[in-house]
Parts: sequence; structure tokens; C-alpha cells
Amino acid sequence: MKALAAIGLIAGVMAFTAAAPAQDLVMAPSPVLPAVSIHLNLGTDHNGNTTVDLKAQHMAQPSSLSPPATVYVVWVQRDNQRPQPKGQLKIDDNLNGELKFVTPETRFQVFITAEDHANVLLPSGTEVVRSAVARKQ
Repeated sequence: MKALAAIGLIAGVMAFTAAAPAQDLVMAPSPVLPAVSIHLNLGTDHNGNTTVDLKAQHMAQPSSLSPPATVYVVWVQRDNQRPQPKGQLKIDDNLNGELKFVTPETRFQVFITAEDHANVLLPSGTEVVRSAVARKQ
């Protein structure tokens, strides 16, 4: 009996996931990083939250910016509310980076700042890119 209930639950989650196809967005380059290419792959998890897979290519190391920084931090902000840090975007030797995160929001801004420390509570460094996001429901 418990096995049938578990199978039903798994099938329901799979049907919910299948009903919400992934959505791909491209963030526009900025004057700070004119060669960057950033793609956002949006999805929906089993709780209805927005999943984001952010992939960056041709992203300069933060130490090469003016003024130089140590890390890139990814933020999510809804309307005029306080931005929420979602993690550090680490750039490899090929100038690529990826960060996956989840947010309960469906309409929000995603932006990246170059910071001196990864554990900042509010953005204080140079904003390098920003994009509005509206997940299809």
C-alpha cells in the first residue's frame, strides 16, 4: 500500500515537472563586460519555486576589472525589495562560470556584482550585468 502511494507521488511530481518546460533567457552584455554571454535556464521545482541555471562565457576575471574585485556575486531582487545573494559565480581559466540556485519568485531581477568578499549582505561593488526575469507559468 505504501509502495503504491509512493509511486503515485513520484508520478505526480514527474507530471508537474513535465507541465512546466524549461525557459531559456539571455542576459544582455554591459559596458563593463561587453564580450560576456550569460544564459539563464529557468525551470520549476516540485515546490513551485523557480530554478535557475546561470551559465557565463567570456566573463573576465573580477581581478581584471577597474576597480579590481575578488569575486562575482549573483543577486535576485523583486520590485524594490532588498536584494538577496544567491551565491558566488566562480570563473574558470577558460572564462566560464556556472551557478545554480532556487528562488520562490517568478518575476524578479537577476544581477551580478564584482565584490571584494563573497559574504556580502548587500551589493556594494560594481554591477556588471542585470536582467529582468519573468518565468512562464
